[in-house]
Amino acid sequence: MCRLHDALFEIGAFVLNDNLEPEIVIPPSELGGAARLVLESTRTFSRPVSHVPAAEHVRRHRERIAGTRWDI
Repeated sequence: MCRLHDALFEIGAFVLNDNLEPEIVIPPSELGGAARLVLESTRTFSRPVSHVPAAEHVRRHRERIAGTRWDI
């Protein structure tokens, strides 16, 4: 994940499902500038060849983000 996607992932703009597919949480229209452009282009990710995130970690991230709204 690039730095821009990583930042959006950490604030909960999107999460990854169990198949490592992105699911948008914050509508791109609520973001400004570069963040909006990056999120609008977030449709698929190539599965990493190495350092594949553990399913448990992906699930925990979704649980942590659920119901949380960060000020952007």
